[in-house]
Amino acid sequence: MAIQVDLFGAEVDVGESRRESPPPVNNMDLVTSVLTTAARSGFVLTGTQQGVRRWHNEDEARTVSAEVEAAVHQLLAAGWLTVGGRHEARLGAHRRQVRSVLVPKKTRQTLQRWQSLKDPWCHRDTRK
Repeated sequence: MAIQVDLFGAEVDVGESRRESPPPVNNMDLVTSVLTTAARSGFVLTGTQQGVRRWHNEDEARTVSAEVEAAVHQLLAAGWLTVGGRHEARLGAHRRQVRSVLVPKKTRQTLQRWQSLKDPWCHRDTRK
């Protein structure tokens, strides 16, 4: 529990202010798709909640689905993606500061190996 002192010196329990983390993404097709999109067009992080948007053109970023956002955050936490510099982007009718999401060289090389395989995430039982 987090305890803070209020304006008059009394201790106040403010609880945990952490955002609940989404469940882990286990869909490797989604992970591969997210990494491919990150390498080609790119993602950006917006605001203090680190919302994920996808670059649409040079100055406009558009929202992504919740599952793509969860996958991007999971890949950032695992080190497969990194946060880059600040840019200005149009988010709807407003211009805001955003942080770019970068794809490290090791991730690009791994993605290229995965894409060269015929069906790397085959879930069929091939045993007889």
